[in-house]
Amino acid sequence: MRALINYIHENAPPTAHVSLMADHGTPTLYERDGFQPSLLPEKAGMFLRIQ
Repeated sequence: MRALINYIHENAPPTAHVSLMADHGTPTLYERDGFQPSLLPEKAGMFLRIQ
């Protein structure tokens, strides 16, 4: 996961919006890499803004 995040930060444009579909019950796994829960709490998606 860290290699993927590093690649995104090195290659994505500054306005990139990266989405991640996560299994229910795994948000802390992705939050530690900077992803935030999506706006709808019943969804398992996460997102990361590149800035």
